[in-house]
Amino acid sequence: MRNRLFVLVLVSGGVIAGFTLMPWPHDVQATQVTRHIDIKARQWAWELSDQTARVGEVIEFRVSSEDVNHGFALYDEQQHMLAQIQAMPGFVNKVRHRFTAPGVYKVLCLEYCGVAHHGMVADIQVLPAP
Repeated sequence: MRNRLFVLVLVSGGVIAGFTLMPWPHDVQATQVTRHIDIKARQWAWELSDQTARVGEVIEFRVSSEDVNHGFALYDEQQHMLAQIQAMPGFVNKVRHRFTAPGVYKVLCLEYCGVAHHGMVADIQVLPAP
């Protein structure tokens, strides 16, 4: 019984520590949205309502799909994933992100969606704060 309790405490502590230490910007979810960018996915392209943003803006990406499931993923110039969410037909999923540095950010598809999946790329130009 004592060993089971020890394992339970150890696993619970690991789970709690893991979730609190994840590199996601938790403050963004509670922050007022500055702008919305609508994103439509379809084989094999992204359609963005705007391809520019500014440093410091909290952008709410509203992501949907016109055909099959796609995986919306936002990457910085060092190829670090900053945000991701599913793009599904018939749904609008939302994810927020605050840009902290100017540059060209990539939108890639993380869900295999057919033969041209690898070419499903779009850019977002992030400009310095005004």
